[in-house]
Amino acid sequence: MKQRLLNNWNIPRVLWLALGVAVLAPSVQNHEVAGIVMGGYFILMSIMGWGCNAKNGRCGSSCSCDTSKERQ
Repeated sequence: MKQRLLNNWNIPRVLWLALGVAVLAPSVQNHEVAGIVMGGYFILMSIMGWGCNAKNGRCGSSCSCDTSKERQ
């Protein structure tokens, strides 16, 4: 977990974090549940590295994926 938080920060992860904070902050102030959920999800995506080059769920949360292997 610590390695995932501290390593492999790239531009998409930073953008997800910025978007999450931009959505979450005003949503908390205005008590908007939908915005809080969306902002929280974007922040979790950036922190956990979800969605980064994961094609059909084969690559998990890793940003490096070997697509040359056939899916069995």
